[in-house]
Parts: sequence; C-alpha cells; structure tokens
Amino acid sequence: MENNIVPIINENDISSTPEQLFGDNDQLSANVAHAIKAELLVILSDIDGYFDKNPSEHKDAKLFKVLDEIPKGALREEVSPNNAFATGGIVTKLMAANFLMQHGRKMFLSNGFDLKSTESFLLDDKHELGTLFIPKN
Repeated sequence: MENNIVPIINENDISSTPEQLFGDNDQLSANVAHAIKAELLVILSDIDGYFDKNPSEHKDAKLFKVLDEIPKGALREEVSPNNAFATGGIVTKLMAANFLMQHGRKMFLSNGFDLKSTESFLLDDKHELGTLFIPKN
C-alpha cells in the first residue's frame, strides 16, 4: 500500500493448492483483512446489500443497512451459487462478515456494478445503500 499498489487475492488463482483453499473469495478476503488488521473489508457483489428476503422476488424486501449480528439461521442456509437469490453467494458473504465481526472488524457489502453508493459511503460518509456489518461493543 505504501507503494500505491492494491493487492488482488483470488482463491481461483492457478497457483492455489488444496491446502490453501478457503472455499470462496469472500472468506479468503475476510481472513486476509483480519491478518493485516484492516479497518474495513469492502465486498462488492451483484446486490445492493443484505436484505431480509430476495429483493428480486419481493418488492417489500428490506435492506439491512447496519448489522451487529447475523440473523439467526442465515449461516445455515443452503450454499448454492445458482440459486435465484445467490444463496451461496450471500451465505459466504455472511460467513465472512460473521468472522470479521467476531474478530472486532467491520465489513461493507455493496453493489459492484454501480459504485455510487460505495463511493458515497467510503469518501463522503453517506450511507445510502449497502450493508455495514459491525462488531458488537
């Protein structure tokens, strides 16, 4: 970082061995963030944050803007990346958030296809979309 280089770490890297695998990039990034004592992990996804139910199926889906604990049962959902709500994707993100919160760190989940809300959150301290996971005090 001192040399203006942003490291990109990807579990699917050709040099990965079975002993190095975490299971997904979300949990890998959470472990790296914890290891380097990062203040905040930002995970960009294809969703605007974490909702109480699938927003593409339910118009009344509520975005959780700030969570200090993962909702009961959410970590036990079926992990299946082809699920319409990207359950596999959201579960691994929740697992990453849970790991970081248990270690006193924060995570922000936001849409990577429209970076306006992430930019607003990070640069202007305005939380419009996205979910901030924070540790309990």
